[in-house]
Amino acid sequence: MSGALLHDLPNWKPDKLTSGPLLKASAAFLFLMNIWMDKAYSKAYISNDSFPESEYIEKNIIDVYKSWLDTLFEANGIVPAEFIDKLERVMDKRDTKINCLVLYGPTNTGKSLLCKIMTEFLLTGTISRRTENSSFAYENLLDRSVAILEEPKVNAANINDMKQLLGGEAFEVAVKYKPMQYLQRLPVIITTNEYLGCRIPDVDAAALESRYYQYTVSSQIASATVDGQLDAAPCKICVCHWAEYFAKVKGQSHGDKENIPP
Repeated sequence: MSGALLHDLPNWKPDKLTSGPLLKASAAFLFLMNIWMDKAYSKAYISNDSFPESEYIEKNIIDVYKSWLDTLFEANGIVPAEFIDKLERVMDKRDTKINCLVLYGPTNTGKSLLCKIMTEFLLTGTISRRTENSSFAYENLLDRSVAILEEPKVNAANINDMKQLLGGEAFEVAVKYKPMQYLQRLPVIITTNEYLGCRIPDVDAAALESRYYQYTVSSQIASATVDGQLDAAPCKICVCHWAEYFAKVKGQSHGDKENIPP
C-alpha cells in the first residue's frame, strides 16, 4: 500500500512526498520534537526540578491532542472512523467518480486546520480565486499529490472542469508558454462556507454533489474574538498529532489499539 512510512519522516521534505494517500504510521520522530518544543515549560509535566521520562510525556501529551480532536468531531456529529474511511477512499482513489472530500461550514470551525494537518506532508496544489475562471486555472495542480481548494466558486464558466476534477477524470489543462497537458486523477480537499452548487442549475449541482463526500463542520472554536462552543486547542495541532490520532482511530476500528501499519 502506498503512503508515507515512518522511515520517511526523518528525511521528510515537501518535495519528496509527491504521492501517497495518508500518513499512516506513528509519527514518532516528528511527535517527540514537538513535545520538547511545545511542552518544555509546562508545569503540568515538570515537578521537583526534574524532567519526566519521555514515555510519560508522550502518553500524557498525545492524550490531550486525541481528546481535543475527539471533541471537535463529536461537537459536529462526525464519527471519526467514518470520516477517516472516507478520507482514505478519496486519497487512495478507490471510488469511481468520487474524488473529493468537502468540509462545509462557517468560519472559525476548524475546517482549514483539519485540511492542513491531513495534507501538509504532501505536495499540494491550489487554485486561487483570482484565477479560477482563467484558462490557466489548473496548471498549478500538475505533478501534485493532492489539490486544496479554499472557498471555490463553481459557476457556469468552470462547471465542466470541476465535474471532471471532482470526479477523478483526466482532462487537458492549459499551461503558460507550454503545450496543453493532461491532468491525471488527483485527490481533492475542499473547504467552503457555502454550498458548492449555489451558483449553478440544480441538475449540475446534483451531478457535482455525486462526486464528493461532504462533512459539515459548524461548531465554532473559541478565540480572543469569538465565544465559541469549543475550547481552543491546548496548543498548536500539527501533522504529527493527526498521525497519532489517525493510528488510534484505525486501531479502534480494527479492534487493535496498536494497529499501526509498517
